[in-house]
Amino acid sequence: MKKLRCIPVLLAFIFYLTAAAGMAADSGSSQAGAPQVRELQQKMLDDEGILMLIMALRDDPEMQSLLQDPAVMAAVNAGDVSVLTSDPRFIKLLDNPIVHEIQRKVDR
Repeated sequence: MKKLRCIPVLLAFIFYLTAAAGMAADSGSSQAGAPQVRELQQKMLDDEGILMLIMALRDDPEMQSLLQDPAVMAAVNAGDVSVLTSDPRFIKLLDNPIVHEIQRKVDR
């Protein structure tokens, strides 16, 4: 399913944003330290086009709503993907054209 492929990218993006803002949990959390997430973060940081898309997504009101929700942030910090993927706002972001564009660029 196309949406499911975007989950790691969106997670890497959220972990990147929370780490950049000093909100991420210790690097021992199960998802924040996952090699796939770290690899995606590095690929995203190394591509100027992806960085521009990240900035656009960072300012998206739906993304801001997620980032400001303590329950979502607790799930991010705990690496609890099941909580994130059960949140309709997170799932809605998987349909965001910017997320799909980031996924396309990451897949290159």
